[in-house]
Amino acid sequence: PTQDDVWFWAMAVLNHTKIKIAANYNIQLITVENSQEFGLSKINTKENNSLDTSRLIIKEYPEILEILKEETVNE
Repeated sequence: PTQDDVWFWAMAVLNHTKIKIAANYNIQLITVENSQEFGLSKINTKENNSLDTSRLIIKEYPEILEILKEETVNE
């Protein structure tokens, strides 16, 4: 439930939806004061990271790797 970004990425790949990184992205987030005690940055740690989630998703949907390989060759 805390790795929805990885899930959305995987589903986009499976549906051959192109993903574009926003230009001039500003990593500095604006937050509401005293609201980040339980934020995802605290939950998504090295013990519970996106890489592990990616591996689990690819295990369940191995065709993701084939799609990525195909797109890499075609670029």
